[in-house]
Amino acid sequence: MTDALIAELRELSPSQFANVVQTALAGRVSDGRASEVGSLIVAVLTEDVTVEAHAGSPVNARTHLEDELRRAVIRSGAHRAVLAEDLLDSRAVAQALGRTGQNSREAASTLRRAGRLVGIPYQHQYLYPAFQFDPVARCLRAVVSQVNHELGAADDPWGVASWWVGSNSRLGGRSPKDLLGTPGERDLITLAAAETGE
Repeated sequence: MTDALIAELRELSPSQFANVVQTALAGRVSDGRASEVGSLIVAVLTEDVTVEAHAGSPVNARTHLEDELRRAVIRSGAHRAVLAEDLLDSRAVAQALGRTGQNSREAASTLRRAGRLVGIPYQHQYLYPAFQFDPVARCLRAVVSQVNHELGAADDPWGVASWWVGSNSRLGGRSPKDLLGTPGERDLITLAAAETGE
């Protein structure tokens, strides 16, 4: 069956092949990312003259593809690091905040939309790194709220979560989350401001 499928795919024009790949990617990646992959496939498969007309020289198209793959590998490593953290769903966030009631999930959603709480979109739900909460005071850590807002957590939750868990050369290789609950946690505000250039 696989051999027959491959034979059929080889008969397709570059545009048709790219459309098949885009369709197969639907629902697995964003529409924009699927479209980029389709464009790259067409660029790589078409004649050099067409490639030059649409994407620069063939070397540039290959370089762009290699750069995209390199960025994807970096992003996947960052995502794995975030997913290795202790993560809470919205009900667990409500418990961590000491909130109960009929609509306990709303607390997480409100804070996430305001950019105060990092919520990772993952498998049709949001997951929230547990380090953001003070388990004793049962609240969102004030410094976390401020830093998340400064870094733009509402618009780039994966990037901000990666910032929290990744090693930081300005912290001697420690991750920013390692400073939470220590006297040095106020330095995170300055560090975040330096990241955004403010």
